[in-house]
Amino acid sequence: MYKLIGRTSRKTYLFDKINDRIGGGGYGDIYRIREDYSICVKIYKTKHKTHESKIAFMVANKPFNKSTNKIFSDILVWPIEAVETQNGKFVGFIMPKIVDSVDLTAINTDKIRIDILRKYPWLKTYTRSYEGAYRVRILLSHNIAIGLNLLHNTGKYVMVDCKPENIRLTPNGKIYLIDMDGIQVVNGNRVLHHAMASTEEIMPPEAFQNNIIPSKSMINSNWDVFSFATIAYSIIMARPPFTGTLIDSAIPSASVTNVNSIVFLVKNKYFPMGRYNYLFKPKSIKQLHSIFNSIAPSIKKLFLQTFEENNRPNMQEWVNQLRSVYDKLPQKNPTAKPNTKLTNASKVSTQKPIKKKNNQSKSNTKTNYTFKTNTITKNGKTINKEYFINGNQVSQYEFEKLKTAMYDNMYPTSAGPQSV
Repeated sequence: MYKLIGRTSRKTYLFDKINDRIGGGGYGDIYRIREDYSICVKIYKTKHKTHESKIAFMVANKPFNKSTNKIFSDILVWPIEAVETQNGKFVGFIMPKIVDSVDLTAINTDKIRIDILRKYPWLKTYTRSYEGAYRVRILLSHNIAIGLNLLHNTGKYVMVDCKPENIRLTPNGKIYLIDMDGIQVVNGNRVLHHAMASTEEIMPPEAFQNNIIPSKSMINSNWDVFSFATIAYSIIMARPPFTGTLIDSAIPSASVTNVNSIVFLVKNKYFPMGRYNYLFKPKSIKQLHSIFNSIAPSIKKLFLQTFEENNRPNMQEWVNQLRSVYDKLPQKNPTAKPNTKLTNASKVSTQKPIKKKNNQSKSNTKTNYTFKTNTITKNGKTINKEYFINGNQVSQYEFEKLKTAMYDNMYPTSAGPQSV
């Protein structure tokens, strides 16, 4: 059992490095905490243990406070406190744990893959055959914009690597922005900590035109606005904005390769549905971007301004317009198939359908759950912990998953977000 101490709370956190690992990447590994199902710990790998001052700054300068609506502040999976070994050596930080979620790549497509739908049946609400899909995708975009707006309002943070893989979606419709420790941190005009990563597919034109490297350069919030618009377009349109096939005369020379790549199109601001529409083969635009003409004019305007102009709208403008459009939309998808069953787009169930037996009453009775834990100690030290639901022993994973689902049902956010 591995033991860490919270630098702010002085709490003790226990986990097993073999059995409690729940994720991780190139910079560190993530482990569940034995005593608290709602949090986890990120332990940096040896070569990346240089983030001590960055985490300390983020803990002391949160982009939200007690007066911030919890629905909004929860969007950012922010460090709670730094952790250290018993010898006082910094190793990582505690953060909220997100369970039973998928990243946005699962829904940024015309047809959600069958294997994904089987694993996450609640994603059916986001398929384009549902009449509520367009409205709920506007809602998702709005919630992401809220998170980025919270960051930008501090004047201290830019996310930089705001890619679909860093955005998680849960069964009750909540959105979470993860990998927050990779963001850029500034103090006035001075960069305290550069961004740790960036992704070409969401980088703005100036990144390629001026060879900007986020890990070495100061990035302004305009960068995030472009990345967000790219993601929002993919959410609503089910494909990246800079996709299409150029006509032969639009290709500079035979020596230029990858002319239809996202990077080439972004660098030249060749957005297929904008002023450079004439450079693309009509058939490729019709196949890829036909839905664009069906979305709200105010949102179309923001996309065009973001993709083609140097003076991009800020995140507050995106929040306001997306909220306005969402409030005015009927629960109807302008691109849905005819005669599909009307779905309540603003509510995503967290419970699986109950199969009724032949002699079962048609009335549906709400199930009450009792959660208990039993800590087993030896010589004053915790050696194991048992988990029970309604008196039946279950695994820690089952215990945490159901308890989290019950919490989300008690405090739902799927009824629709509130404007900032």
